[in-house]
Amino acid sequence: MTGAEGVIEGKPSILFVFVAFPNRITSKYGERGGRFLLIESGQYLQNLSLRISHEKLYGVELGGLFDDEFKKVLKIENRDAIITLGMLCGK
Repeated sequence: MTGAEGVIEGKPSILFVFVAFPNRITSKYGERGGRFLLIESGQYLQNLSLRISHEKLYGVELGGLFDDEFKKVLKIENRDAIITLGMLCGK
C-alpha cells in the first residue's frame, strides 16, 4: 500500500468492493442513470477515504479489479451487477 509518505509496510486489513445494479437506476432515469451510478460510487469512495484518513489509516483505490472473480466470490455472477470500485485499507 502507499500513502502520502511513500510505501507502507504490512498487509491491508480489509478490501471494500463497491457493487452496483445498473438496471435499478436506469429503469428510472434512463441513460442518465448510468452517470448517476458512477457519480454515487465515487462519492461513496470519497466518504470512505475521508473516514480512513480520520482514523489515521491508509487506503488505495482500485479501479481495475478482477470483476468476474469478485462477482463469483460475492455470488452475484448471474445477476445484473457491476463492480464499480474497490479500496484496500489498513495501517
